Amino acid sequence: SNGKRRVYFWASTPTSARFKYYSPPLRSKDFKQSVGDFVMSVFVPGSQQALTATSDGDLVVWDEQGITAQMGTRATDRRAT
Repeated sequence: SNGKRRVYFWASTPTSARFKYYSPPLRSKDFKQSVGDFVMSVFVPGSQQALTATSDGDLVVWDEQGITAQMGTRATDRRAT
């Protein structure tokens, strides 16, 4: 799910009634151009990616890093590409 400036990746486990979420930290310098408000997010079937559409017609591609975690992140964190 997403808000205007944040994306939330939700997960549940069979042993808990609670959902967990991760919301990747983003800064405007993470992008090569200005990015409009986030309006819709979807997962890409059969992949480890998600897409977020913006109000100005761009798509943000979220990809599971799958590499050794950097300081302050986990290998399962997603990043905007």
